[in-house]
Formats: sequence, C-alpha cells, structure tokens
Amino acid sequence: MKKFERAFIKGSFNPFQAGHLHLLNIAKNISEKTDIYIGNKQRPNLLPREIREKAVKNNIDYNNWESHFNLISTGKHYEINPTEYDLFITGSDLLNIMTKTISSRGIKINQIYKDFYLKFPNILIVDRKNMPLEEDAKKILRQNSNILYETCPTEISGSKIRQAYREGKDISTMVSPPTWAAIKEHIHIFA
Repeated sequence: MKKFERAFIKGSFNPFQAGHLHLLNIAKNISEKTDIYIGNKQRPNLLPREIREKAVKNNIDYNNWESHFNLISTGKHYEINPTEYDLFITGSDLLNIMTKTISSRGIKINQIYKDFYLKFPNILIVDRKNMPLEEDAKKILRQNSNILYETCPTEISGSKIRQAYREGKDISTMVSPPTWAAIKEHIHIFA
C-alpha cells in the first residue's frame, strides 16, 4: 500500500522536463492517485496551456502511468481545495515565495497563493541544487505542514531550456521525446 491516498502537483511545465518527470515518478511511487494542475498564467515565453498539457500527457502515456494521474487544466489553482489532498509535491523554487511580496519577475505575490500552500497537511519538497528552499520559507511551512524532502537529480530547468533556445542551441535533446513531440512546432515562443 502506498503512503498517501491523493497527491497534488502544480506547475507551468514550460516545457515539461526531467525535473517534472522526477516529480511524477515520486508521486507514482508514494501516492495512490495524483492530480496535476497545469498553470494558466499569461506571460511572455509561455507555451499555450494545451501544448503544455499535451507534453505532460505524452510523458504519462509514454511511461504507462495513466492510472496514476489526473490532469486538471481549467480554472485557477487556488479554487482547488487543498484539504482534499493529503500531499502536495513541488519543487523548492515554487515555495520560496512564502517570504516574498514581489517575485523574481517583478510580479506582486498575493497572499492567496501563500495561504493555498499552507493548507496542505503534508508537503514533499524536491530541492533543486541551483534553487534550494530558503530557511525563512522552511520556517513558515513547518508551522503549518509536515515537510518531507527529496533531491532533484537534474539541474535542467525550463529556464535553462528556454535560454538555450534563445542562444540558438538544439533543445530537442534537453527534453524527452514525448515532450519534444508536443512542443517542437511551438518553440518559437521561447524567443
């Protein structure tokens, strides 16, 4: 029997890459079912939601994980009820907003986002070597949730992939074949 009944993963998946695949693999191994929310923010260099959703689905299908995951790609993430889940799985970069009012992109961080994350009883944080969870964010999270940790085995990120594209590099080898199949006709958006 798996440790958790129902987990939640949220991300922009722009593009879906090895770190995201690691999150899904963790979820598959420790949760009976996981809902994946695909973000809908409108910002520069963001693939359309339907393309990002296709990339996530392609990777799930490629790994024969269909019975483990449910994709959510409508509405706002904070309209989802965190108390319906017993685990939130996320990269450390997302939770570093807990102590900030302005994001690294200069966007105001609303309290509604912070409150959303603090409602999960358990949070599994996958620490990224190049962007670990900050100590102040850890303190806030520990006051509200049971915190678990994993380490991400890769340093590839969506930012690095988009930057490589802008530098004229071939990014087809930086993503999985299922991701490439979904995004190859749309990568001009990264320019």
